[in-house]
Amino acid sequence: MPPTTKTTTISYRQSLSSCHLDSKSCGQISLISCVCVGKRTGPGCNFKDPKDQFSHQRAALTFIVNGRIARTTFEMCPDPYHRKRRSIDYDNFYGYDSEEEQPSDDYMDQHYDELEKEYDAYTAEENARRNSSEYMVAGYRRVHHGEEGFLPFFVSIRYSKSSRIHFCGGAMYDENTVITAALCFADRGTIASKFRVTMGHKQRKWRYARREDGFQEFRIKEIIMHKRFQRIDFLNDIAIVKLSKSAKFTEFVRPICLLPDCYELPPGTTAIVGGWGENEGHEATQVLNFATAHVYESRECTRFAGADYLRRDGSQLCIGYKEGGIDTCHGDSGGPAIVNIDGKWTLIGVVSYGVSCGQLNKPGVFTNIIHRSVSGFLKANL
Repeated sequence: MPPTTKTTTISYRQSLSSCHLDSKSCGQISLISCVCVGKRTGPGCNFKDPKDQFSHQRAALTFIVNGRIARTTFEMCPDPYHRKRRSIDYDNFYGYDSEEEQPSDDYMDQHYDELEKEYDAYTAEENARRNSSEYMVAGYRRVHHGEEGFLPFFVSIRYSKSSRIHFCGGAMYDENTVITAALCFADRGTIASKFRVTMGHKQRKWRYARREDGFQEFRIKEIIMHKRFQRIDFLNDIAIVKLSKSAKFTEFVRPICLLPDCYELPPGTTAIVGGWGENEGHEATQVLNFATAHVYESRECTRFAGADYLRRDGSQLCIGYKEGGIDTCHGDSGGPAIVNIDGKWTLIGVVSYGVSCGQLNKPGVFTNIIHRSVSGFLKANL
């Protein structure tokens, strides 16, 4: 465990009128990412999965406006226009070729019970297929009770050998830059030719991911680790990866916004975390999985996780659940924790470390993007 550090009070907050979010075009998702989270379905994502053993603890998303939590919901896109996309995957279910052919929102609301029964039967058939030996070649497992989805900000960092094995996650910042964890390269070194970055896909394995429509792959030009990264307590666990060529932004690949160091998240904030790391069976998930999780600042986290669980100088955050169960895990390191602020998905933390995965009172520990040492490094190198 990291050694006990002296508690210091650091104020990052300025008046909200002078604290502006990232002005660049960032933090937007497309229709393919407009899904229910927290194992929910139905209009407004109001229906729980009865088989979900963690339904009692799953946190809703918080949407922050002007520094306050304005809305909590299980909808990634809380807009009635997108409802049919979120409620049931009609594109795959009925094979509709266009938006115009899909059922209207009114029709869905009136016939939802009937449609849900049909969809349940369809899902059961699909699950049987996915459990077959033929399907499992591609793999289909969940990460610590998260769920499948597609988020265009998440990237995979891989070895450049022919197998292209995934070992860390990252967040797309701009066409040429990925933000990740220094820990990812602490033992592997920073020789850029040893690694690749892939994006715009759901599948973990490269041989399947490269067949997806949105897949992009890049060599790495440069890896910049924080010079004061400390392996013993994971201080300054932050790094920047520069791509050899510019990525193309599409509905599958988009840049994340960066939380300014003057911004203070309101109490009760929840974030989305995830990646291609291990699942509850200590096997790598085969598709991108994510979940909602509570954000705890360092002093709050030490009250239940223990005084020595993380540094108490504001450089780290806990993001997860006191109850355990839902968590990031090995292979998720470097991946982003994102929050919707003023309509933009914004990077607030980077997966750093944890004690095992999904343990009681031991949520994942993330590098805090707005800590002065981390934000200073990012400003100097982005």
